[in-house]
Amino acid sequence: MIEGNEEYYEVQWKRYNETTLEPRDALLEDVPKMVNKFEKKNKIVLYDSKNKKKNKIAQNAKIVINMLLNILYILREKSETVVSKFG
Repeated sequence: MIEGNEEYYEVQWKRYNETTLEPRDALLEDVPKMVNKFEKKNKIVLYDSKNKKKNKIAQNAKIVINMLLNILYILREKSETVVSKFG
């Protein structure tokens, strides 16, 4: 998820059912190997602002990813509501 100019990842913590949004920079400080492995596995490439063309492409991709994550979040909320009504 992108908020402002900062990237966030949804993190599922061990022994907890709920997820949290954590800033990528904080995760890079705490668990850099896990972040790098996740980004490599999912082919996530972040560019610095020095290369404007690549940065624009990355920015557009981030917007699309953010929109998709929001849609998934809404769908998950709706499915939990349906389950709680009928479950």
